[in-house]
Amino acid sequence: MQAVVKTFRIEIRVKGTAILPRLMDVLKEEYGPALKRTMKKWILVSLLFSAALMGARSVYAAALYFPHVGTTNGWQTEIAIINTSAPQAVTGTLRALRNDGQLVELKTVTLPALGRRQMTISEEFTNHTSIGYLVFDTNSDTVQGYTKFYQEGQYRVAIPAVKEVNTSDIYITHIASDTQWWTGLSLVNTTSETKNITITFNTGQTQSILLHANQHTAFAIASLFNDQPQPSIQSAVIAHASGVIGLELFATYDGKQMEGILLTDKTASTLYYPHVGSNGWWTGIVAYNPSDLASTITVTPYDVQGDPLTISTLPIAAKAKYIGTIATLGLPAQTAWFRIDSTIPLSGFELIGSNDFEQLAGYNGNGGTSAKAGVFAKIEKSGWTTIALVNTESSKASTTLTAYTHDGTVVASTVLNIGSFAKTVNSAEGFFSPSITNAASITYLSDRNLVGLQLNGSADGTMLDGLPCLGVTGDGGNGGGGGGAVDICPDGSHCVSPFTCNSNSECQCPAGQQLCGHSCIPADASCCPDGSFCASPATCGSDKACTDDGSGVPSGPCVVAGMTYHMFANDCPGGIIYGYTGPNYTICNNYANSATLSLCGKVIDICH
Repeated sequence: MQAVVKTFRIEIRVKGTAILPRLMDVLKEEYGPALKRTMKKWILVSLLFSAALMGARSVYAAALYFPHVGTTNGWQTEIAIINTSAPQAVTGTLRALRNDGQLVELKTVTLPALGRRQMTISEEFTNHTSIGYLVFDTNSDTVQGYTKFYQEGQYRVAIPAVKEVNTSDIYITHIASDTQWWTGLSLVNTTSETKNITITFNTGQTQSILLHANQHTAFAIASLFNDQPQPSIQSAVIAHASGVIGLELFATYDGKQMEGILLTDKTASTLYYPHVGSNGWWTGIVAYNPSDLASTITVTPYDVQGDPLTISTLPIAAKAKYIGTIATLGLPAQTAWFRIDSTIPLSGFELIGSNDFEQLAGYNGNGGTSAKAGVFAKIEKSGWTTIALVNTESSKASTTLTAYTHDGTVVASTVLNIGSFAKTVNSAEGFFSPSITNAASITYLSDRNLVGLQLNGSADGTMLDGLPCLGVTGDGGNGGGGGGAVDICPDGSHCVSPFTCNSNSECQCPAGQQLCGHSCIPADASCCPDGSFCASPATCGSDKACTDDGSGVPSGPCVVAGMTYHMFANDCPGGIIYGYTGPNYTICNNYANSATLSLCGKVIDICH
């Protein structure tokens, strides 16, 4: 069955307003010559839609996107998938897709509870040079991940995987395109509709790019202008971008510095900047106002003990930035971290680099919030990992750090007391005793909301990357933690709401409920093998349909949001057809015949 293609137009606009000096220009002024040139499972095999769905579109309850892969011209790509669930293992399918969205290869990935899987794409896939992007399909929303791009001995960048597809305007917070820096964009159309995006930059210049269904494209900003640098281009807003995801990379031509951020529709009225470098490190920040209205921001810096320093209130014009280094922006020398509160939601990030401009990393907690639980996704084995945690509340935080192996085994656990608005920073190993040599990741659990950052450096001093602490539940966020209430078990492990710990440190459902897959369901319900369930008195049939005439309504992680579910009697073996309807279509189970759209010879008009 051929997919129906609709066409939409996406426009990217930035009004031509005066923009504050770019961060790298500020760095030049500060450091002078030292700056170098530089969706149910069976739906996939449904006879109605198999041809359309085996490409890039995900129909699982949860999908984790890795929107760019590079394994040519010296580039390598590493990804990791982390199961943040304590009760259950997670199994999913990792799909490697071409730029046109067609399948290259499938891999089944099983993650133990609190385990992780890390892979280098060129070593894991035979036809790795054909891969444009990756999608991990699963019915669990407890997975997180990241992508690292690097050129060995030169530079490296780490970017969180995409848990939530954009549904509104996408903000390109920072663009650097001049004789020293290049900026590249990677975009994926996750929908089955063609999108024609029109890019209008802050200079008023426009470019149009066609993105077919499930297509991936990557390009440098300069390539849109006959490969000429565009120093005046600094930011953009992508309007009507529902279904499009992406990332951007910016790096120096001399191969010494690189960083990147997700391209998202997220903004926040409070932005956190959890780490300020010292002793040979500089810190630069960007806070971008994408609105058509001017904003007033309040910048509140804190020292490491959590004492507030001099507070400043400043305006940011519409489509403008608050940008610079800690020194050039006039923040006190004792600043260990700071936050920005704004009258208009902002988009932003921070950069941390060495004073010799050999290394660069960043914190992209854009739109994220502080949280009571999170995971630091990787402990560097060929170098070092530094972790910073900030208590964003006015009460002391009791925080448990737990180190895990790849298979989810606890290596060590420790408890920290972090004062109100205080910050703690240490090497990953420095937080623990005994040694955590075998650890691959670290989680934190706290009775207060925290913000976390990790920096990973190579042993030879050439490569550096930064990652925000990732959320431990399916909050859709890409940084800054996330999730609900956390119950810390007697053995130091944890359970995330609605689960609580029992006396054996096992996660259990609330009274009157039972565990089904990864979810808590009514105790009298029938749990189906795929994690969905049938409400009493219905029970699950061998085909995962509910065995009654419509009194039971399925629920659980495989139920697609926004759909109305139906079960109806017929003359087929088993007597029941199970399907669901949405705004434009109904999908029935595998009794349906894709050629005639019939069920045991009876045409079902609503299946289309």
